[in-house]
Amino acid sequence: SNQMEQAVEQLEKVMNDHLETYGPKDTRTQQNILHAVELLNGWNREADALGLLSLSKELLESSPGARNTSKASKRASKKRKAMQSSIDERSQLDLSGVTQSVLKDMSPTQVDYGLGVARTHTAMKDPATENLLLAIVSQCQGNPLLRVQLLRALAELLDFYGNVGQAAYHAADFRDALSHVRQTLEFYDWTEDSIESFDLMEAALQLVANALKYDHHREANILFGEASEKSSEVFGWEDERNVWVNITIGLVYQTRMTWDDAAEWFEKAEAAALAWGKPKDGIVRSLENAREHHHFSYVSDEGRPFKTIFGVSGLVIRPGRLHLE
Repeated sequence: SNQMEQAVEQLEKVMNDHLETYGPKDTRTQQNILHAVELLNGWNREADALGLLSLSKELLESSPGARNTSKASKRASKKRKAMQSSIDERSQLDLSGVTQSVLKDMSPTQVDYGLGVARTHTAMKDPATENLLLAIVSQCQGNPLLRVQLLRALAELLDFYGNVGQAAYHAADFRDALSHVRQTLEFYDWTEDSIESFDLMEAALQLVANALKYDHHREANILFGEASEKSSEVFGWEDERNVWVNITIGLVYQTRMTWDDAAEWFEKAEAAALAWGKPKDGIVRSLENAREHHHFSYVSDEGRPFKTIFGVSGLVIRPGRLHLE
């Protein structure tokens, strides 16, 4: 649409101004380019994202200066338009600057930023992604402030190996990552009112989901069961977070396996949700609809979303990536 084209052109203008101000080799420039790439991918504009990555690579290889930057930018803009018909080309953007930036400041926010960058490059099968993720995993291990980020990084690493067709070769890494989930479920000091506890549960579910995605069915089945039991134990059987956990597991099986594999998890969620005594609640209705139609969806037969809010201690929990895959 014209609005989308204008948005892309505006994004390019902002990036060009930033390049001329700081130069192409500045860490801030590289980080902003990667932020823009993530945004474009979120808009399903993969060709534009690849064009921007091509620009970044071209600038890094060129000599510094506003004139070179401007020329390279114009060339990359033309190349971006041509790439609309050949988006299978893959970027080889050097992520060393991002890795160094993350390792310099191992705060949860900065690590999450690095993981977001890695996720974008995993989708593009960029081989440099592995080193970024391995560096994050190494620094997160043994740091109690980065428990959540460790599981997230391991989940992204498994997804990277699977996406580039190396899941079988890295079978030992899959087993090691799953052992981290098992240790977390067993030894972490789970607390009902802790935000970290819920974040950790979500990260564990994503890791196990990625293992199931790449054929580690038996281990995933066991760990999903243990996660469900831990959720019920920590948050309470009728708690909305526990309902969410079981729906999440059910959605993973619905997407990756069959309805027969998914059904038991939706049944658990429905049994707990019915205890709320709110038969018209959107989640209750969506679970009843799933049982009748053998498919879970937040959307009713009329094509409208069921009205519901997952409220936990005054907070709103919206369906995460697991619900969208």
